[in-house]
Amino acid sequence: MGERYDAIIVGTGQAGPPLAARLTGEGMRTAIVERDAFGGTCVNSGCTPTKTLIASARAAHVARRAADYGVIVGGEVAVDMARVKARKDAVVRRSREGLARWLGAMENLTVYRGHGRLEGPRHVRIDGALLEAERIVLNVGARAAVPDMPGLREVDYLTSTTMMEVDFLPEHLVVVGGSYVGLEFAQMYRRFGSRVTVVEMGPRLIGRDDEDVSDTVKEILEGEGVEVRLDAACVGVARQAGKVAVGLSCKDGPPEVIGSHLLLAVGRRPNTHDLGLDTAGVETDGRGYIVVDDQLRTSVPGIWAVGDVNGRGAFTHTSYNDYEILAADLFGDDRRRVSDRITAYALYIDPPLGRVGLTEREVRASGRKALIGKLAMTQVARARARRDPGFHEDRGRCRDGPRSRCGDPGDRRRRGRPLAARRDVCRCALPGDPACRPHPPDGVGADPDHAGRPPSHGIGCARRAGTPGCGTPRRGMPLRLRPRRRKSRLATSAGQARTGRPLMPKGADLLIAALENEGVERIFGIPGEENLDVVEALRKSSIELVLTRHEQAAAFMAATHGRLTGRPGVCLTTLGPGALNLTTGAAYAQLGAMPMIMITGQKSILSSRQARFQIVDVVAVMKPLTKLSRQIVSPATVPTIVREAFRVAEQERPGPVHLELPEDIAAAETTETGTIPPHPVELPLASDAALDRAAALIVNARRPLVMLGAAASRPRSSSDLARFVVESRIPYFTTQMGKGTVPGGTELYMGTAALSERDYVHEAIERADLIITIGHDTVEKPPFIMGPQGPQVVHIGYQPASVEQVYFPQAEVVGDLGPSLRLLADRVAGKLPNAQALLPLREGILRRIAARATEPRLTPQRLVHDVRQVMPPDGILALDNGMYKIWFARNYRTQVANTLLLDNALATMGAGLPSAIAAALLHPDRRVMAVCGDGGFMMNSQELETAVRLELDLVVLVIEDRAFGMIRWKQAVDGFADFGMTFDNPDFVKYAEAYGASGTRVNRIEELQPALEAAFAGGGVHLVVVPIDYSENKRVLVDELQQRLPVT
Repeated sequence: MGERYDAIIVGTGQAGPPLAARLTGEGMRTAIVERDAFGGTCVNSGCTPTKTLIASARAAHVARRAADYGVIVGGEVAVDMARVKARKDAVVRRSREGLARWLGAMENLTVYRGHGRLEGPRHVRIDGALLEAERIVLNVGARAAVPDMPGLREVDYLTSTTMMEVDFLPEHLVVVGGSYVGLEFAQMYRRFGSRVTVVEMGPRLIGRDDEDVSDTVKEILEGEGVEVRLDAACVGVARQAGKVAVGLSCKDGPPEVIGSHLLLAVGRRPNTHDLGLDTAGVETDGRGYIVVDDQLRTSVPGIWAVGDVNGRGAFTHTSYNDYEILAADLFGDDRRRVSDRITAYALYIDPPLGRVGLTEREVRASGRKALIGKLAMTQVARARARRDPGFHEDRGRCRDGPRSRCGDPGDRRRRGRPLAARRDVCRCALPGDPACRPHPPDGVGADPDHAGRPPSHGIGCARRAGTPGCGTPRRGMPLRLRPRRRKSRLATSAGQARTGRPLMPKGADLLIAALENEGVERIFGIPGEENLDVVEALRKSSIELVLTRHEQAAAFMAATHGRLTGRPGVCLTTLGPGALNLTTGAAYAQLGAMPMIMITGQKSILSSRQARFQIVDVVAVMKPLTKLSRQIVSPATVPTIVREAFRVAEQERPGPVHLELPEDIAAAETTETGTIPPHPVELPLASDAALDRAAALIVNARRPLVMLGAAASRPRSSSDLARFVVESRIPYFTTQMGKGTVPGGTELYMGTAALSERDYVHEAIERADLIITIGHDTVEKPPFIMGPQGPQVVHIGYQPASVEQVYFPQAEVVGDLGPSLRLLADRVAGKLPNAQALLPLREGILRRIAARATEPRLTPQRLVHDVRQVMPPDGILALDNGMYKIWFARNYRTQVANTLLLDNALATMGAGLPSAIAAALLHPDRRVMAVCGDGGFMMNSQELETAVRLELDLVVLVIEDRAFGMIRWKQAVDGFADFGMTFDNPDFVKYAEAYGASGTRVNRIEELQPALEAAFAGGGVHLVVVPIDYSENKRVLVDELQQRLPVT
């Protein structure tokens, strides 16, 4: 027997939340299941994000055309794709959070996070939980289809879903598929600035529409520079010189299109492949869609299918109409049927296309007479004012007759929502009758402005079925379709029943609401007694609680989240010992400039029933370790304090913030309910004087060299920085924490300063007469030592240089790194005849560093080489701290920023495994590996259980030397006796297996690569232990570098 409910809804797409609201409003105990993000396709990868991107693309397009309207825009219009994506992410996050709050406020609703599968006609299993109900609604949606195309497995490709993560501008985007999704992306990216080619296998674009509509759309796109290839039979793809070649068999044009990126927009497939339909006997059609009748009932009584998964309309508004039909069927409302629906849809190009009802071709095929009226947009004053092409067309007077409009505001035609009406409600007056053109908000319930309120419904004319023809509707007689009123969670609580007044939100509720407002999706930590109100508020929220096995690991995970995203990670602990266990993580984030919020509990401050038990002044302890540490003393101040905490944590220089919430403040009720909306803060640009001074030094340099430091790896920094290096053509090296900011494979890369002096890369440093440090932070172990005879230094950073004994720049450029570098690049462009004076040293430096990397021994060089072979360019390596870190910093080549996570600031042990767990949670689609020494691994090895419980795909490489190897090496180098640094280890394979992970021991170097590949291929958490021969430490890092072999 499972947990019993009256109804179970699988999926939170457009039909799910309003159905949950209706079911719970009728007093039914309901469960809703979501395996991914709240809101389904529309909120996360469909309507909301794509329309946000389209708005950004239109802004760029209008800016370029500004002169046509008499508006002068100074300079070239540029698109910052990272900011475009960030804006899109913020809009999506707001919608998702609003939906989460709406669901969380529903009385009688339990939200389950996980993958739901049917286990018979009345049971659904979500991970370890088994649920039972007499009514099950499947609302699992669909995903982007990937065709069986020749050569596709050999190339990288994008889909409409993965396009949501693109934060760069493709040079040439090839779109396979000339229907709605493909064309929206085609125009969008053309307006962003990409070259775009659309490849369509059919004879025309949007083949479901009439020919004149298709021709007009094609004309609009080609007018903006989109290339269109039609009748592209036998499409195949192949790699060609780092690009994607799409082979065509067309009537016209060359037989091949070569692009930088490939987007597949060839339709959708239902998410029925792992739903357990066979165990319940639910019938599907040949394409995998669930077969339903006119009331959305499946072949199994008591199971319904709504939304995209039933194949009866792949639109947000049809999904919502599915909810209306199902609710009417369940609760005996005015009965509704799918077959009564008059479908409407829109193509969101610009100007947009809107359609209601049948096409002309379908009307003629039906044998009915049709009156056709067509109006070019050149005859419409508004369209002329906007310079928009297109047409408006009405064909017919029957109630589902075709109406098309290509031109502003064509998409609003769909917003008239004829789907909300049925064929028994007249819609003939839709084009002009206000009473017949309701404009309900799309995605109701997903928008926080509507969270907790019933969705609006459409308004139709009061013309009922049975009336001959349609005629002219009678005005002033709207038919309003109203849902039953829902009771709010607070208004129906048991607390109100006892007290006669609604419950007020607590301080803990405001805290969690404020965190949701900041976009927090997960919190790491170990709660305690003093956090229980917070835990309860978390349970009802959209935020995932990731329970760790030690508070220090929670802090490392939260800090790594901040490092990888630029947004603060959040961790939670109790008072006293739990809070003090965060201190190492606080220092890790403070020195490493990682934004993080630490929330700790405390005993009550308005009473003292337990005297001084467990009380430590944690606020005082945290002050030297954080940017801000404060206690919350009133629930009314929670929203402003949380907003300030996030602002402080994110602003340059990023770092940790500590908030202490006493248990009585967490439990206290308040009338304060609002949150403070975040807003973007633009950093100031460097001054003209500073830029001119730096430019003069660079132009006059005879042997310039660029150094990329830790701050250059900020998520917002890398694209502009890479552009500066590539355009200036000045060779560069990196600090340990600056690796990957510019692709390590570029011909300008000189190496990484893993040591402070005398390494091979220092050959170039010592010969340079000017070093341009970008994003250098002196918390890192010095990458070079400045002296009175050394090169001059120009410091470029978000903040002024910290003057040290080993670092004292002669000039500084302080401001927002990306825009400031663009301004500096403009000043030096074409004026650097000596830019590559040091480049001839590159080959020799890299050859010396890579020497003996393929010897058949378990040396550090060979280990780094083999790990690099199994990690793709975007694979993430999270290093703990030990002797091997120097070798990875020195020898591991990176091509993507933040793919080698090492700590060269606090340099603490124990961070490798927790950091890898955070990376795997953020990037489940990438390979992630933790690299730990046996000493550092055992400091937080208990987090293996966390990784197993979270069902992560994670490889943990443990390098075994049975010693604290780095200190032992320095002990030997300094002439001390070998004492106090060695230990024994458990059987690591059995240790991993005890936690439910897999384990492999490598004994010979030939086994390492196959073992790592097998670990990734097998999935789950897999520990690989390998012995290491550290004799190379002395041979290379001491003996060889004392002499430093020549590099030329």
